Amino acid sequence: MAVLENRFMRNKDLIDQQLLDSVMVIGLGGIGSTVVTLLSIMGFNNIIAYDDDKLEEHNLSSTTYPTSYIGKTKVMAAHDTSMEYSNRETRFHGFEERWDDSKKLNKNVITCLDNMDTRMEVYEAWCKMPHRQLLIDLRMDALSFEMVTSTREYDEYDKYWVTDAEIEPAPCTMKHTIFASSIIGGLGVNQVFNCLANKPYYGYIWGGLLPLNLQKENLIKPKIME
Repeated sequence: MAVLENRFMRNKDLIDQQLLDSVMVIGLGGIGSTVVTLLSIMGFNNIIAYDDDKLEEHNLSSTTYPTSYIGKTKVMAAHDTSMEYSNRETRFHGFEERWDDSKKLNKNVITCLDNMDTRMEVYEAWCKMPHRQLLIDLRMDALSFEMVTSTREYDEYDKYWVTDAEIEPAPCTMKHTIFASSIIGGLGVNQVFNCLANKPYYGYIWGGLLPLNLQKENLIKPKIME
């Protein structure tokens, strides 16, 4: 496949592409499908991903995967999506298994999981890494979304974490929407840009869509900008 020399021309004054070295995405469902697509378009060199599920018909209303992947693994769908959007320039390393604390983490992690307990396991493992850089936790239901960001310099993750038992269950037919997953997926990749490009960012963002309501906390300004 031919190299696209002008692929990142519109980005050259926004971020040094060399900063986009590697990132791990844990969970490739609704949010994860959007995140992988955008990271690939953005130009990440390496994407490592974990998910043990197959794409089922009911997933189509909240993921960006084509119907041709029904019955196939989400890792396969995400891999092929990444290859298509990156012109095969992104190296996608997918694992068709559930992440657990026996697995090595990347210094940059985006969690797109459907349970809080595993999110905490990821966070605790990430905190033990001496060279950790960025952890972005993306959450959503049908009409709201939430993003918690941790770095070595700023971390208030515990403040925004609750157990699975504390979350009021919703009927399976009203848990996810494509617009909520796309919005929080886009915000998550924007947050990757903010942190790696040394831009200001909010450590916590919550958004509601009925009607539109956005709440932000903890504005972090890089020292060079203070």
